[in-house]
Amino acid sequence: MLLFSCQQPRGVVSAQPSTLRSHRLEEVRLDGSALDLRAFVAGMVFLFPQESEEWVRSALRAAMTEREAERLSVQLPSTFVDDAMEQFTASVLAQLGPGASLELWSQQRHGHPWKEMEPLYRRQIGTNLLYQIVLRAAAYEHGRVAMYWYLAADQATAEQWVQSLHAGRDPRSLVAESLQAGPEPDGSYPPMSVHLPEPLGEAMSTASVGQVVGPVQLQGDRGWRVGLVREVFPPQSEIPPISALLAELEEHPIHALEARAWFEEMSVRYTAVAELSPFSGPIQAFEPLR
Repeated sequence: MLLFSCQQPRGVVSAQPSTLRSHRLEEVRLDGSALDLRAFVAGMVFLFPQESEEWVRSALRAAMTEREAERLSVQLPSTFVDDAMEQFTASVLAQLGPGASLELWSQQRHGHPWKEMEPLYRRQIGTNLLYQIVLRAAAYEHGRVAMYWYLAADQATAEQWVQSLHAGRDPRSLVAESLQAGPEPDGSYPPMSVHLPEPLGEAMSTASVGQVVGPVQLQGDRGWRVGLVREVFPPQSEIPPISALLAELEEHPIHALEARAWFEEMSVRYTAVAELSPFSGPIQAFEPLR
């Protein structure tokens, strides 16, 4: 049974230096000194800023997924992870071609045998499955809407679309003019959570069939969005079985708007902070071992 009242925000736990086992990466040594982990992180942020940001978001998403799974009482059966691992390994072997082996691939890619890497991949795949499930479960909790979404290169075009929809234009005829069409045969989008990035979220909170939304330009986007509500599904107090959610996810994968809205909502709920800086590391990369 879902709880509609959100729990109190949980602060990000920040360990003090005295509580850490070590600030050093002792596997990397030089003349009695080990690589300082803070220097390593700062260097990676400097050399690979985008990749570092993506990894931090991934780590936050995994932690928030665990908290949401606990809140929603969602447990992922190991059989689903087994199936996903089987699909993953089959995909890897298919890409490598005849005569390939997971052992050789693992050694070439990671420098470690597959028996050591397999649990890491299994954990990653399990976390990703659980993330998709709790995100889709949250959609049932919030309520869902089926929409036409249109993407225009400029505001003027988006405003013309809004006027034409208000005038009764067939929404299917507008799909060809959009920079992006939905995955459904008629160019629409399958049901997704009404909880969408602002300012879309405010409009969706009172969504009704036939409502025109926009034009809206989301933060960081270049294009302008226009929406038309096709169908409204009210919130549910009980989520579907895990097997049903996974079948739905296979047919209708998570949309970028859903993923963005979920991350923003969870970041507020669990007071997530992500501030990496290449200046936060020490000047000396190696710290003497004590």
